[in-house]
Amino acid sequence: MDTGSSVRAVAGKQGGEFRPRIAPEISYDLSNLDPLLNAKWQLTVSEAFKKLSGAERRYAYHRYLAPKGIVLDRENRRLAFSGRPRLADARAKLDSPKLIVVAKKLEATLESLRGMSDAGAYVDLLEGSVSVFDAYDSEGDLHQIGQKNLLRQAYLDELVLLTRSAPLEIASSRRGLTSGVLREFIIEVFLKQQMLGYRFRTQTAKSLLDHAHPFIREQIADEACMRQCEVIATERYLFLVGPVKKLSFNAYSARRFLAEETLLDGASVYFNGMAIPFGSLGNEDITRHLQWSLSRVVTVERQVSAGVLAMMEAAHNARAEVLLPLLAGGLSADGSGFAAAISSKLRAFEELLAASVLSRLPRVLLEFAKTEDDHDYLFFGLRSYIMQLAADVRDFSDQFALSFNDAAQELELRLLSYLRLLEKRRDTLFSLSLRENPAAIEDAKLPLLEFKSALKEFGPSARQLAERQRRLRQAIIEPSKGLSGVLDRAFSRQQKRRESIERLELALSLKKKQCLVSLIRICKRMTGLTVYLELEDLVEVDEALRRYALPAGKDGVSQLPVLISLWENQSSFDFDSIAKKLGVRVEE
Repeated sequence: MDTGSSVRAVAGKQGGEFRPRIAPEISYDLSNLDPLLNAKWQLTVSEAFKKLSGAERRYAYHRYLAPKGIVLDRENRRLAFSGRPRLADARAKLDSPKLIVVAKKLEATLESLRGMSDAGAYVDLLEGSVSVFDAYDSEGDLHQIGQKNLLRQAYLDELVLLTRSAPLEIASSRRGLTSGVLREFIIEVFLKQQMLGYRFRTQTAKSLLDHAHPFIREQIADEACMRQCEVIATERYLFLVGPVKKLSFNAYSARRFLAEETLLDGASVYFNGMAIPFGSLGNEDITRHLQWSLSRVVTVERQVSAGVLAMMEAAHNARAEVLLPLLAGGLSADGSGFAAAISSKLRAFEELLAASVLSRLPRVLLEFAKTEDDHDYLFFGLRSYIMQLAADVRDFSDQFALSFNDAAQELELRLLSYLRLLEKRRDTLFSLSLRENPAAIEDAKLPLLEFKSALKEFGPSARQLAERQRRLRQAIIEPSKGLSGVLDRAFSRQQKRRESIERLELALSLKKKQCLVSLIRICKRMTGLTVYLELEDLVEVDEALRRYALPAGKDGVSQLPVLISLWENQSSFDFDSIAKKLGVRVEE
């Protein structure tokens, strides 16, 4: 972006009072922009800034661009990408011998990849090297996890830069795959999904029914729906990815995308995905070949019961007709304040989600899901649905100033934690044995019950200690008058009160530590029923903080989980705030 006016517009200081609501399509483009992945990011920013006022540009720069390393180049009067830490930079910050060994192996892998031109060998080595991080055991050490994530991001960035210019040669392809298509899939699908995890955004095949191009809308959409494809749109291509049979399989694997399965001595061929080039849709030969390619994309044959289909149909209708319009609507101006209006809207979103979708799930699991096909369809459908909702909440949050996004961030984390709990409990929740033994999922209530029990055990005595402290401090601030004051001075009562406060502080600190340790032990015992967000890469590692999600509602699925924050420093432990989250009252 090289217009001086745009640079001048963002150079001003961002005021604390200005809170514009950027148009959803602009906030979406800017919040999802990655200057490393998107080689033409400056054009995206330029197009967005043309639609914004000077004050809105300043807000957008500080809100979306500056945190991504985009800086003002005043000398050349343009925005520039300052870059992210390279692999060598990340290695220099490591203090774990195990991670240093991993870093050296990754550097050697990059050298090997630079000398490769065979596409199959390239993606094999690339994906194999990334899997090293999944196999790495951080032993629950948050510091190691943080360093591993730093190294992983730097390595993925290196792979993006290397792949962008890799001279990949594809031996043969019935789909007509080119090196450009494969490079874009590796960068925009495989590597981007590795970077974003649950936050990687796809579209449903059904969304193609509303696509702007008639060929995609009329000739592709129905077939893509029938084949249960996921859709990823990039600047040049529309990628359709066929479904996987198991959760452990990576639908976005570049190896899987490249593979072509031939049967009957080559008479029949099947693909795991395809690419639709936007720039070639006017060529009849190409569009005819695209239709044939789609007919060869693998699908998972499932016979699904009417009750399960109705559940997912109702869920998607609720999102389209109730939840999305709620987020898109204006904020209340009843005088309650901007932050309160956002919180109120998000509470309404959660309540409607629970009432219209989640509360129906226990009955569907017990009564309507009768076959493995039912359970698989329901699990994968819910997984995709919850990720869509998390993206919806994130889009809503991205339209407002950062300081007002605590409620939105917490709701997004609770949605992602709900998804993680579904994955952890898949073998019991989405199982044929559930109908025979419904009690098998009743253990979902245990973490919440044990958290409440721990608070009731330590909370009352902690409250009594705090109250005694308060009274002593009050007596020091407002010393007695008359004879009582004389006696206080004569017997050094004020000094004794100070000493008592110190002893009470030690006793209170012990109670806080005992409760904190008790809560952490509950989660360590019940790893399959709780989510430790830092350990499971749902949030950036903060060595001073632990965040846990506990299943809530009937069978642990009819409501979003409860999110509890525990500071490592027990002096910050707050009985009242945790009790409020858990819905319990701590009596003296």
